[in-house]
Amino acid sequence: MKRLTIPVLALAALAACSERAEDHAERTGNAVAADIDATTRNVSDSVDRLAERFGERVDRIGDRVADDAANRVEAHVGNEIDRAADEAGAALERVGTAIRDRDDRSGR
Repeated sequence: MKRLTIPVLALAALAACSERAEDHAERTGNAVAADIDATTRNVSDSVDRLAERFGERVDRIGDRVADDAANRVEAHVGNEIDRAADEAGAALERVGTAIRDRDDRSGR
């Protein structure tokens, strides 16, 4: 009977040990899954924040480029207006001189 009792006890101990090993493996698996889930959320949040910051920087760069372009256009248009005004003034002076010369020749 002793011969049979020892193997039965050994099997019972192995079964209990195996059950504990399964429980431990399940807890370990759950912990790993929770860590993966948390890490995935962290990475996703980090990517979202990075994309938001990138978008803000692109907006600021776009604003600066638009402002610079507007300033250049304004300066160019201003220069062209000044040049056109100078040319119109010179043309008026020539017309005035021509009228005066004509009047001088006709004796007016």
